Amino acid sequence: MKKTNKKLKGMTLIEMIISLAIFAVMSLVLLVIGQVVDKQMRATTNLKEKVVQQSPLAANRITKCDQIQLDANGQPVTDASGLPIVLPTSELPTTPIVITIKVDGNGQYYLRQDPNDPNSPIDPNAHTFNDPSISINCKKYDTKQAVRDLDVSNGKPNDGLSLEFVEIEPTTAATT
Repeated sequence: MKKTNKKLKGMTLIEMIISLAIFAVMSLVLLVIGQVVDKQMRATTNLKEKVVQQSPLAANRITKCDQIQLDANGQPVTDASGLPIVLPTSELPTTPIVITIKVDGNGQYYLRQDPNDPNSPIDPNAHTFNDPSISINCKKYDTKQAVRDLDVSNGKPNDGLSLEFVEIEPTTAATT
């Protein structure tokens, strides 16, 4: 009998099964990563929609935006950015809050005699501070109820998120 030594080219069945299993696992990993990225992108887009939708209402402190200021010809009056000016129909409810920032520590600081001139001499008197703090009086506006009928995010990510806008009042008290 004659023996034939034939070298076969190609993959064996076991090698093919292993390579298909590797491709299947890699595909599964890619799908899971894609779903996470897609979920985050949808949440980010929805949050951006909510900010774009609620910011003008908070800026104008209004609960409805169905009244737009019109000129003598019946055309909408626009502001400097080209957006129509909305007339407030009713004020948003506000909550007075106080934001207090306090730093624990003691020390000294020096001031220049002329703050507009960086080359001016330093004030020879050292100013001391002991646990400095500042209190800022603010009004907080919550626009969630105001835009419930305008909301485009029903059932989307960040749907339950309530954006709060803060208006800082001009009077503040600082202690050193």
